[in-house]
Amino acid sequence: MAGSASEMISALASHRRRLESLGIADSDLACAYEALARACALAGDTSEARRWAELARAACAQVTEDDDSEIVLSDLETLPAGI
Repeated sequence: MAGSASEMISALASHRRRLESLGIADSDLACAYEALARACALAGDTSEARRWAELARAACAQVTEDDDSEIVLSDLETLPAGI
C-alpha cells in the first residue's frame, strides 16, 4: 500500500503543476487544491494534506464569488482533524 500511496502523491503533484500551467485560477484552483488535500489525507500523508489544504484556503481568499469560496471552505471543514 505504501508504494501506491507514494505513486498517488507523485501523480497528484504532477496534476498540480498541470493545473497551474493551464492558468486555472479562482474557485477552480481552490477546488483542485481541496481535492488534492483530501486525496493526500486518504493516502495517509497528513503533512502533504495540510499543505494542500492551506493552499486551498489561500486560493479561497482570491475567489471573487463569495458563494464559491464558501463551498470550498465548507468542504475543507470535512477533512480529518488536524488538516
